Amino acid sequence: MEGGGARRHRLCPCHDEHRQAPYRGADRGRRGLVRTDRARRWPASGDPPVSGATPADWEGRMAPGLDVIEAIAIKAYDELPAEFRALSGEIRFLIAEFPDDDVVKEMALDSPFDILGLFEGRGIGDLGSPVTGELPNRILLYRRPILDYWAEHEETLGSLVSHVLIHEIGHHFGLSDEDMEALEDSVA
Repeated sequence: MEGGGARRHRLCPCHDEHRQAPYRGADRGRRGLVRTDRARRWPASGDPPVSGATPADWEGRMAPGLDVIEAIAIKAYDELPAEFRALSGEIRFLIAEFPDDDVVKEMALDSPFDILGLFEGRGIGDLGSPVTGELPNRILLYRRPILDYWAEHEETLGSLVSHVLIHEIGHHFGLSDEDMEALEDSVA
């Protein structure tokens, strides 16, 4: 969204905790999924939600690494409709622990945990003649903020990564929130 107000969308049916930051970088457009509500949500009983896993199921596990997040993102991308993937062309995926300091500063984030993903480049509507030396469009997914969000909400890691990926690809095409929601529904 150019210059105007914030674009709002729902991450899941019961939460409206993200907004689309109306940020455009000087030389490359940056648009990202930004967290606006970091409150922990527990059931009314005050107890954390139970996932059905036993302690033994988790004792030997480590937090998913960059490679696992990347594999989930690739799987989510592969499950998108073929026509959509064909149109996406030159999009690169990068998984990082956190956004770099410039992104945090330029997007006026309170914390590097406040952004889950970022589309960096020019959307389809902005493409004209390629500019010499211009890097391909890329989607960055931030592992630690994604894992933090995942730990605080009742959502699978796969569905969260898929949501962020679809949302960021949606920026590449200039899709509305409704279009992105329909795309998510088609792959769910």
